[in-house]
Amino acid sequence: MGKSTRKYSWAIGPAALALLTGVGASVAIAGLCGPPEQGDLCPAGTGPDVIVGDMTEIMRFGTVGTRTSYAVSTMACNYGDQFIPWEALTANHPIISQNIFRLKDNRLEHIGMSWVKHGFTAFQDPCCCVTCVDTGDFDRLNVGCSDIYNPALNANQAGFSNMAGLGPRSDINPVTGAFPFPYTTQGLAGDDIYKRLQVEHVDLDPLQNPGARYFVEAQYITPQDAAAGNGNNNASNREFTIGVPHQQGGWELNLVSSVNAMQPAIEVWDDIVPGVQIQNVDIPNDGRLIVAYHVTDNGDGTWHYEYAVHNLNSNRGVQQLSVPSSAALNVTSPGFHDIDHHSGEAYDPTDWTFVNGELSLNWFGATFASNPNANALRWATMYNFWFDADAPPVLDAIELTLFLPGSPSTVSVAAMVPDAPIPPDCPADIVNNDNTIDTFDLLELLMNWGTSGVGADIAPPTNVVDVFDLLELLNSWGPCA
Repeated sequence: MGKSTRKYSWAIGPAALALLTGVGASVAIAGLCGPPEQGDLCPAGTGPDVIVGDMTEIMRFGTVGTRTSYAVSTMACNYGDQFIPWEALTANHPIISQNIFRLKDNRLEHIGMSWVKHGFTAFQDPCCCVTCVDTGDFDRLNVGCSDIYNPALNANQAGFSNMAGLGPRSDINPVTGAFPFPYTTQGLAGDDIYKRLQVEHVDLDPLQNPGARYFVEAQYITPQDAAAGNGNNNASNREFTIGVPHQQGGWELNLVSSVNAMQPAIEVWDDIVPGVQIQNVDIPNDGRLIVAYHVTDNGDGTWHYEYAVHNLNSNRGVQQLSVPSSAALNVTSPGFHDIDHHSGEAYDPTDWTFVNGELSLNWFGATFASNPNANALRWATMYNFWFDADAPPVLDAIELTLFLPGSPSTVSVAAMVPDAPIPPDCPADIVNNDNTIDTFDLLELLMNWGTSGVGADIAPPTNVVDVFDLLELLNSWGPCA
């Protein structure tokens, strides 16, 4: 389905706005919207299928230090042909994540994230489709019907009556939609940014980000939708602009254009920037990763390589990204960007390490075996990787090493990578891989004289370092051919 051009307006009901925006009790508010167009977001899937049909309002909530919190309204639509359970007092309800992305200097980065909103009480609004039938059952979302949460509900930290608050993403298995109930930190509130969609001021400041464009993303996950195999269309995004500064910190934000329904925010990169390529990677018995890349000619004999990996709903996550290379490739200005979890999530924020290996360029975090709470690329997050190299692009494959144990342990995806030159055949270069046979290599050979199973054993017919190896080294003296 293409991008929706519909717009909706709605109003909250009689409940006190102060209760909705605070941490006390609250009630669900039915959405009001204009009549849907025939066929617009009407059921097209099989089984329960929740999507984000629209996001109509974004609201600022508060500033602590250098961060401000926000929330966006979400309109859930049942795009399938079976009802979706929406039970507040059980684990049979959806959760909602929210993210913010910035497109700056042709790089799309993930700059803001929230905990997850636990859904409750579905009103059967006809915002999605004229076929919606209101049965009066608040514990389900009927076929073709919608349910709208305003920003105050989506930012309500503690919820009410031990339900409907914000819980950690780490509770959620995005493949199955399962989570513990009661969920972790249920009922807990905090300062103005606790658990909410947080963004650093430096990432929004118009003076520091000239020409940047911004997108908010919302994603639903629910067990029945996941079981029906409908989890890959649950995220939508919408562009917003930076408004006037708020006197207490941050900025007012303004939604523009219309919602990009059933499209995670990474898909705006190839919509806007020419040359960006994007493709899905479905992990067997797990979820989906989305990989995008962009290569540009620097005009000086080098090329700039950009990669972005978005974990849409993989539970296993990603621990390492590897790009084919060689010892003869000159690589400069490698970079990495991630986003840190917050508000008490147990995940380690340590940035991934970059290593320029002989056969690949590698970015990696700690393994699951060494730290189950390591900084892995987890669901509903996106990481960036980039570098410059003195080789033009060629189609090959990058490799993603998965974080949680299982089979397969890695997945590969076709991408443009440097056409790395093959290094010279130089077996006598046994010390520092400088493609030159010199005194350092000779000394290394002499120190290993008479031993076997070492790098200095470079020539037949024997399997020990001996005169045959010495003659091979001396005959190769100087730069490798």
